Amino acid sequence: MKRILAGLFLLAFMLVMVTNCAHIRSIDRTGEEALRQQVETEWNAKVDKKWGTVYDLTTESYRKEIKRNIFIKRANAVIKSFDIREIRILDSGVNARAKVDCVISPMGHDFNMNVTEKWVMEDGEWRLDMKPLIRGLFSN
Repeated sequence: MKRILAGLFLLAFMLVMVTNCAHIRSIDRTGEEALRQQVETEWNAKVDKKWGTVYDLTTESYRKEIKRNIFIKRANAVIKSFDIREIRILDSGVNARAKVDCVISPMGHDFNMNVTEKWVMEDGEWRLDMKPLIRGLFSN
């Protein structure tokens, strides 16, 4: 009798679990929540000095222009903390803007900054649209 009750309980439990999971759809990588996750990933990587992760979030055109090792070598910012103030997908749905407040610490001095980033939809995912650094006046 105990085995039958245990089996029925297990069956009822499984049925409840399956019906509760029925509303889960495929992961939406294009919405505002997906963009927020990308921005959080980017800024957490900056705080943790994982510049390769930041590089991986950039657009394909940026990665063609700037090689990974050069990007990592140039990345010397010390980001202490951040707060995402605003995430906004623009009218087109393929462009977005993220506003982030952060605390940077160059040479041990803390400064508050407000950063506005441009994000674009590329291959079904949000990508950070960075512009390659302008070359110096005297560089070839």
